[in-house]
Amino acid sequence: MIFFDDEMRNIVDVSKLGVTCIHVQNGMNLQTLTQGLETFTKAQARP
Repeated sequence: MIFFDDEMRNIVDVSKLGVTCIHVQNGMNLQTLTQGLETFTKAQARP
C-alpha cells in the first residue's frame, strides 16, 4: 500500500503500520506518483 499525505504527523503514524508513505508538500503530480511507486517497489523487494 502507498499512502500520500501533506501532513508529516500522518506520515509518521501510518508508516508505523508498514505502509509506504510519501510526504506530498505541494499537491500530487506525476513526479510524486513516480517517486511513490519507486519507493514502494524497492520496499517490496526487501527480504
